[in-house]
Amino acid sequence: MHPDTQRSVRAGTTAGQLIPTCFTLLFFVAAFGCSGGTRRSVTIDRTADLKLEIVELQPDPPVRGAAVLVLRLSDAEGRPVTGASVSLKADMTHAGMAPVLDDAEEVGEGLYRMSFEWTMAGDWVLTVSGTLEDGRGFEHVLLVSVVGQGG
Repeated sequence: MHPDTQRSVRAGTTAGQLIPTCFTLLFFVAAFGCSGGTRRSVTIDRTADLKLEIVELQPDPPVRGAAVLVLRLSDAEGRPVTGASVSLKADMTHAGMAPVLDDAEEVGEGLYRMSFEWTMAGDWVLTVSGTLEDGRGFEHVLLVSVVGQGG
């Protein structure tokens, strides 16, 4: 398995568990084809008592160049989840582009910030994955359409 792939797969995940996840992702890419700065979000692998909320994705609409993603993790009662290890893998929906990778910085009160660059206009699949302090893993997929350079 490629080292980048290992970052987004939970420890103990088998190929049999990963295949349905891949089909789910392909379904959403096909069903929600992104256009004009549209964002669609789906949680593929979620701990029942964990809520992942996209707080900010700048610039809005997404344009080629520097970007910031801020997300909030909270428990079932809405309390902030701190101490998680969170990373981002951004892939273009077509083959041939290297993924964009970044590790989140915890900025307090369950907020996690990632800075990265949209290297090209087009449709992107952002996979936010991580591990909570108790060892449970999670994964959230966000589909984003990036337009050309902003003015």
